[in-house]
Amino acid sequence: MIRSTNRAELINDVLQTDDEDFLTTFKLFKLQHKQPKQQRINQKEQVWILILKYFPTEPFETKELFAKTIIDRSTVNQFLNQFKAENKIKRCRKIGVHYRYQIVKNEEASKPQTKTDENTRPRYF
Repeated sequence: MIRSTNRAELINDVLQTDDEDFLTTFKLFKLQHKQPKQQRINQKEQVWILILKYFPTEPFETKELFAKTIIDRSTVNQFLNQFKAENKIKRCRKIGVHYRYQIVKNEEASKPQTKTDENTRPRYF
C-alpha cells in the first residue's frame, strides 16, 4: 500500500485521521517496539539447557542427546567438547561409536584436572 500510493499523502492522511480503532492500533504497535526484545538463546545454551533438563543426575550418551535436538551432530559434539573443557561435564566411557557423559558436581569441578599420559606414569619392570 505504501509503495503504490504517494508516501507523503499517506503519512498526512494518517496524521489527520480521527479513527479511534486506527489510533489505538497504531499506539499499540508503537508500544510493541518500545518493549525490550527477548534475547535469542544461542545453540550452545540450548544444548546445555537440554542436558540440564533431561539428564540432571544420570549419565547420558551422545545418541540420546542427538535425538532431543535438531542441531547437527558435529556441532553438538563441539559443544560437548567445550563443556568438557569448561569442566561442566566429564566423559565417562565410549560405547560403540557414542560417548557417555555426566554432569560434573560442584565439588568435582573445584578439583584441578590432571592428565596422565604414558610419559608421566611410573613404569614397573
